[in-house]
Amino acid sequence: MNRALEPLYPRAVDSDKTEVEPLITADEAAELLNVAPSWVYQHARPKAGDALPYIKVGRYTRFRESELREWLSRHQGGDRPLPKRP
Repeated sequence: MNRALEPLYPRAVDSDKTEVEPLITADEAAELLNVAPSWVYQHARPKAGDALPYIKVGRYTRFRESELREWLSRHQGGDRPLPKRP
């Protein structure tokens, strides 16, 4: 993980003693994907087709870096076009 994206607090541990991946913000997701934060929000909606994987925490939208990397790997190399704007 990019040091700039490391959480301020240690990773959470759930009840069975396994580490839980920290969630990142839309700004951090945008940095990871090299796009604007507005693009991230726009593509993290169910109506976006192959939407970015996201988690709602109350009114906040959060992301898992590993899921974004998987999404990105499915879209690189020209195999599939990136989702179009609705």
